[in-house]
Amino acid sequence: TFVKITPGAASIIRIVNPEIGLKEIQIFVNNPATTVKITVTKLDGTPAVIRHEINNSVVYKYFEINKTNLKDGDIQEAKFTANVEKSYLDVNKYNKNKVAVQRYSEIDGWSKLDTAFSSEDSNYVYYNTTTPGFSIFAITVEKEIQPTQEQATQQETTQTPQSEPTAGVSSKNKYLIWIWIAAVI
Repeated sequence: TFVKITPGAASIIRIVNPEIGLKEIQIFVNNPATTVKITVTKLDGTPAVIRHEINNSVVYKYFEINKTNLKDGDIQEAKFTANVEKSYLDVNKYNKNKVAVQRYSEIDGWSKLDTAFSSEDSNYVYYNTTTPGFSIFAITVEKEIQPTQEQATQQETTQTPQSEPTAGVSSKNKYLIWIWIAAVI
């Protein structure tokens, strides 16, 4: 809870439970606000209110950020640092550069937020992201699209080295040369 949030300075919330998937939230406001309460909740599984699927990504964690005494129009932006367990990325063979935070809207569905790698330690990889407001979020990893068996076979076939022609003479021309030599003899 913040007694007062004022424009021009970030109000910072540090999150001590890494299971939520967040390390820190910074809130920037357009207008002063008093007795502001920010609640962060880790959600187990897909929330019931979700009506849109996340395309081409696997969800690592869902969480929700709610606010009290702070209007949507008063939020200039919010920045937060998300964390993903290294063991999760390693075991599933996910690329740490394909992690993104997505924000849910009942109207638009999921929107991928600008998410940038920040740092890592022995247990977590950290990402910075910016959001225009609060709602339900998902930390996701973009699926690597694997070629189908047919595409893989086709690629192998096209990469098979071909024998080079002999000094500009094709096999057909070699056969004709032998016919001419046999006819002359």
